Amino acid sequence: YRDYIAWLGTRDSEAAQAYWQARLAALDGPTLLAQSLPAQDTQGLSDATGHGVIRSGLSAQDTQRLRQFARRQRVTLNTLVQGAWILLLQTYTGQAQVAFGTTVSGRPTALDDAESVVGLFINTVPVIGSGEPGEKVGEWLRELQARSADAGEYEHTPLADILRWAGLSGQSLFDSLLVFENYPVDHAMRQRSGVRIEASSTREATHYPLSVAIFAGETLDITFGYRR
Repeated sequence: YRDYIAWLGTRDSEAAQAYWQARLAALDGPTLLAQSLPAQDTQGLSDATGHGVIRSGLSAQDTQRLRQFARRQRVTLNTLVQGAWILLLQTYTGQAQVAFGTTVSGRPTALDDAESVVGLFINTVPVIGSGEPGEKVGEWLRELQARSADAGEYEHTPLADILRWAGLSGQSLFDSLLVFENYPVDHAMRQRSGVRIEASSTREATHYPLSVAIFAGETLDITFGYRR
């Protein structure tokens, strides 16, 4: 892990600041979904406490249709999901440019054997995007994917720094977090040790009002974790 700490010290902080400030310049302000919901949709929630969870998902057939569509458009399923979330945020907030958080693995390809190092690498960074009615969906998704690839070079940047550069120290740039997972735990364990995982579950919560966790297996499973 010390190699990773040393690698962080070699990053160009000025280039990271210039990149994120350029991306942030497109925003008119924070994207706060919870504040944008109609009053009738949030009635009775303000007095509730703790976190709630709603689990949903798509059938294997519908998941396969999405995968086929993504392949035809030459984008990942993650990009397709992010595009859908951008459109949802635009609809509810009325903002042309929206932002949400995404959790990245944070393991740099430039660091030798980064995949095998024990330690915490994950980071949350903003995804900033828009969708225009006249755009062709395939071109729009490919542009979104290209921007995500560009952001990969700076995904190690602490979110606190990004918020500071946005003039939002101590405030929120977004209130929804989208996490996409496609790591087959059972398959990986069987390859490495012969152990088969028959059932697994996690219980986690974030400080964001809404966290959307998507696991892409044979079906697309969706977990909405929300602050009551």
